[in-house]
Amino acid sequence: MADSYCLPPNPWNKMISKISNLLIILALLLFPLEASASTEPFNSGEQFATWLTHYYLHPEPERTTRAIEFISTTKDFRNSIAITAVFFSTILKEDKNLLKTTYDQISKANNQKTRYILLNILGVLKTPESKELLQKAQKEWDPKIYGEFIKKRFEVPALDLENMPVRSVLDLEMLWAIFFVTGKDWPVKRVISTLDKKVADPKLKVSVSVGADAETSLHIHIKNHPRVCEIVKSELKKSSKNIKPLLDPIVAECDEKAKLPAKS
Repeated sequence: MADSYCLPPNPWNKMISKISNLLIILALLLFPLEASASTEPFNSGEQFATWLTHYYLHPEPERTTRAIEFISTTKDFRNSIAITAVFFSTILKEDKNLLKTTYDQISKANNQKTRYILLNILGVLKTPESKELLQKAQKEWDPKIYGEFIKKRFEVPALDLENMPVRSVLDLEMLWAIFFVTGKDWPVKRVISTLDKKVADPKLKVSVSVGADAETSLHIHIKNHPRVCEIVKSELKKSSKNIKPLLDPIVAECDEKAKLPAKS
């Protein structure tokens, strides 16, 4: 399913082959900075990563276009295209005015990379408004450049991360993207539910590493997200006999972190 959200060939269809390098997010999580309310461009990767991974604490929807522009300038932006589509579609789903404004700004700028990113977001969004904007782009943007890709965006299947099986690290990263926007517990609970899936399941097409990668991602995100610790502790009380031994060290790490003096 995840492959449906990748960009097309020449030059945008570089399939995700090494999911461990999906996002600059993970590499930048060690640099938490205070986000500033602004529509100014992001001036560093650290600032952008903080805005993205802590959006649920400091939402700044007015920076959506600037964020898309920043992503388009990163070296490996194509490798994170599916996750960024989920992240921004989660923001734009609840704000029709922001969706239209973002479209208008990116359309006016006439940058191919940002336009491809936006089209991918619209394909994932699956709302009447996003369909209208895809149709608008189909009429207004150069069909030789965007025509085939727009057509494929109409064919992208609906993405139901709340209920679909978690089969890969890409699925895990999309769940984290939703958490970064909303702070809700269900994406983290879905990550936790995969902890014991460390053996490949050909029937469900589950990656051999999905359980181990779920565990790694939890260890990473508890470092900067007390909210994740809250959810993990809550789930420990009702976890299965297979999950509990895997959650115990994560909860212990949360407890150790809680003992440390707060950063000024």
